[in-house]
Amino acid sequence: MQSPGHKENVGAISYQTIIEHSPLPTVLFTGRDLVITDVNEGMLKVWNRDRSIIGMTLLQMLPEMESQPFIELLQNVWDTGKPFTASGIVAKLEKDGKLEERHFDISYSVLKDDDGNTVGVLAMGSDTTAANLSRLTIADSEERFRKIVEQSPMAIGMLKSRDLVIETGNDLIFEMWGKGKNIIGMPLADALPELRGQGFIEMLQSVYDTGEPVFGYDTLAKLLRKGNMADSYFDFAYTPVREAEDNVSGVMVLANEVTEKVRSKGELQKVQERFRLIVEMSPTPMCLLSGIDLEVELANKAMLHAWGKDNSVIGKPFIIALPEMEGQPFVSMLKQVYDTGITMAGNAVHAQHEHDGVLVDSYYDFSYSAVKDADGQPNGVLVISHDVTEQMLARRTMYKTQGLIDTAVETAKLGTWELILNDDKLTISDRVKDWFGFADIRLNWEDLFTNPAELAIAREKLNNARLPGANGVFDMEFRIEKEYDLLRYVRIRGQIVPDVDGHPLMLVGTIQDVTLQRNTEMALEAMVQERTEELASTNEELTASNEDLNQTNEQLTRSNEELTQYAYVASHDLQEPLRKIRMFSDMLMKQVASEKDKPLIGKITQSAQRMSVLIQDLLKFSRLLDSQELIQAIDLNEIVKDIVIDFELGIQQQDATIELGKLPTIDGVKLHMNQLFYNLMSNALKFTTPERKPVISVSCSEIDKEEAKELFALPKYADKYYCINFTDNGIGFNEEYQEKVFEIFKRLHTRDEYEGSGIGLALCRRIAANHGGHLSAHSVIDEGTTFYIYLPAS
Repeated sequence: MQSPGHKENVGAISYQTIIEHSPLPTVLFTGRDLVITDVNEGMLKVWNRDRSIIGMTLLQMLPEMESQPFIELLQNVWDTGKPFTASGIVAKLEKDGKLEERHFDISYSVLKDDDGNTVGVLAMGSDTTAANLSRLTIADSEERFRKIVEQSPMAIGMLKSRDLVIETGNDLIFEMWGKGKNIIGMPLADALPELRGQGFIEMLQSVYDTGEPVFGYDTLAKLLRKGNMADSYFDFAYTPVREAEDNVSGVMVLANEVTEKVRSKGELQKVQERFRLIVEMSPTPMCLLSGIDLEVELANKAMLHAWGKDNSVIGKPFIIALPEMEGQPFVSMLKQVYDTGITMAGNAVHAQHEHDGVLVDSYYDFSYSAVKDADGQPNGVLVISHDVTEQMLARRTMYKTQGLIDTAVETAKLGTWELILNDDKLTISDRVKDWFGFADIRLNWEDLFTNPAELAIAREKLNNARLPGANGVFDMEFRIEKEYDLLRYVRIRGQIVPDVDGHPLMLVGTIQDVTLQRNTEMALEAMVQERTEELASTNEELTASNEDLNQTNEQLTRSNEELTQYAYVASHDLQEPLRKIRMFSDMLMKQVASEKDKPLIGKITQSAQRMSVLIQDLLKFSRLLDSQELIQAIDLNEIVKDIVIDFELGIQQQDATIELGKLPTIDGVKLHMNQLFYNLMSNALKFTTPERKPVISVSCSEIDKEEAKELFALPKYADKYYCINFTDNGIGFNEEYQEKVFEIFKRLHTRDEYEGSGIGLALCRRIAANHGGHLSAHSVIDEGTTFYIYLPAS
């Protein structure tokens, strides 16, 4: 039940909401310097800017304004508090390096706080360049219409645009509103903020949107007259105002106050029912809670759906109607609004509602506004909410993706960093803080470098990365020297991130601890130096031995790198046989074994055996110090045929054609050769296009030493090489990436498009190099790729 004297009231909508949802280009300036504090997308399009301009002054953002009147007009509004409106005013805005004349209707008005102090200037504008000439031709007829309006015995007002800007009106309308004509040029919702939430703004905008008139009779309106909020009743008509093109440009208000008639006839209940109808018809969840117990007096279908309740909750106290609210913050907030009369709002606030006996998690934007009676005493709370659960779930997905990135960084034991270039502010991850011994304090870029010489190099590299036309890459290795700690070597890599204008904004990247590699290199260098000094007095035969020793040292370094590469292999390509086991096992579980199933079972057994052998070979490899023990004669024909069997199911599913030429027998590591061709076959079947069936061909030719020197660089060349061409007709890639594809973790496509870790081709090139050969590629987008595998003849 509604308590006696209960009246609805809606709190003021925040200026941020006005700006965001305004259909007109709108901006909020603060301070006499006109600092851009908030701006909607419409105004950004007019200025051809993005949101990075927030915090700049108008003159900084648009230097061409210096010789135009707009800054002076805005500052005058700030100084005097008087609004300013103008139609068809000419502004010169820069576009493509030239000043372009454009016409605007503008409205400038001040925003004040509760103490009446000016806090900002709200500027709205509408581009009227196209309509300006036609508007001038009808100016005389508009003037005649204004005279008719002013002389009419009925209250008449003209509202322009969807913002319902007060354009004109006769004395009766301003008297009815309880305002002076100084509100001309202001949006109706700003001039009469007490109308918000009463339904009139929405009805006027509906007339503007639909072009259909709206009529009201004996309708209640709460208006602030002579400093007091009063209940008044009106008959009114809202009719669309159309331009010559039949486009709606505004709304005409005709009103007649019938307060005494309504009160004398005791029709207050009917007026309240009309308010109820407005609430019930709203698509936005709304409810009215009355009295100190916050009884659910009115709740529309949208609100009942959000609660998971039906009409049985009407008349019950809020906490009884929704017992799951116990322990959630909303009841105390509602009581605070009721007690203080101060509006409260929240964004993306978590709430749990019981739906069919199950608590459902949701997120809402909401506002709680106190409802007061004619004496200004609170007698209820108006609740308006909006479900933003989908947006929050999307945000969680974004956070999950970030978590995956963090996991990848953690797995690779990398540190991360970010440098804001304009203020030298450095942000680093916890791992980097531990390496450097930094506490949680503000850090500068140069704090990373304790060695002056390395700091000078870093400054030069950073300046070079920021130069116009540079690739923006920062790459450097340096030392971390800490007291009472071992010397640490790190490699820091970063990439310049530009702003919207293409200027360097920040530098982001990773830091890798390379101490082990550097210590190993230095130890090897020390060994080489010691051996060189011992053999300095020997003859040419001993000098040749030194060269063999250097080559051995290089092989040891490569061996360490191979161990790292094959750690990735163990968690990458060798998983394929296990996936086949699961695939065939699933198929076996869904069928009853029969004679025709035996080949399938044989494939499962064969794949499991191959997986076991591969793992055993890898374990043996990791325990060997000399990879020469694994060298054997390898028939590449058998290697490729076995791999085709591994991919038999995928080949059948894609209807792929495999063309195998005669391949040679080489000396090498069988496990490595298997991995090389396995990765190439996997990529060829993965990066396909639906426009054609995959065709994969493998062939071989021979080249001599001189041809090899022209094609690739090696420390030592064999007399003859086999050139094995591995060709597909897949998606291909741009020629500029023909070297980048061999970098570890380098991917040309996202994981959403094509799965994989990005180490396969890097591993293949390393295998070719370990066998005294080389791997290169040639590709054409949408035509396919050929990989050239060069291996020395046995």
